[in-house]
Amino acid sequence: MMLSVRRNQRCILVVLAMVAFAGGALVYALDRPAGSTAFIPAIVHISQSRYRGLGLIGASLPSLVHVYCFILLTAVLIRQTRRNILLTCLAWFLIEVSFEVGQLPFMSRIASRSDVLDVFLGGGVFDWLDLLAIGLGTTAAFVTVTVSRPHQKEGHHVGMETEFSKQA
Repeated sequence: MMLSVRRNQRCILVVLAMVAFAGGALVYALDRPAGSTAFIPAIVHISQSRYRGLGLIGASLPSLVHVYCFILLTAVLIRQTRRNILLTCLAWFLIEVSFEVGQLPFMSRIASRSDVLDVFLGGGVFDWLDLLAIGLGTTAAFVTVTVSRPHQKEGHHVGMETEFSKQA
């Protein structure tokens, strides 16, 4: 019974992540100029200006969605203790912030010396609102995973019997 609850929760997390990713892709297709995103062909882009309909929200929404989705997808793979969820959130927060800081002008000049770094950092522009969006996405993901996980005591893992749980 508990194993199926755990499986259902993880399926819900995957569906939420995929829906959020699709929404983020729509922002790129509808609100960003053609050629600004490698994974969306230019023919799909509708907008000709940088921030057409969604304004500042559209500018930073992908940063929120990205960290949110990766935390949810990682949570599907981990043992969902409060500690592991916090560590997952912290890790993705730091990764996302690192990429954003890497878009600062002096960092972009350094990145341009490396083909690999230039691919990830060369086309971006540092934005304080992106940092805020990363924080909000991290918080939203923590709440989503924590609220959706099956109720359990720390040390007891749903669907897994341990020495600790046998003694309790």
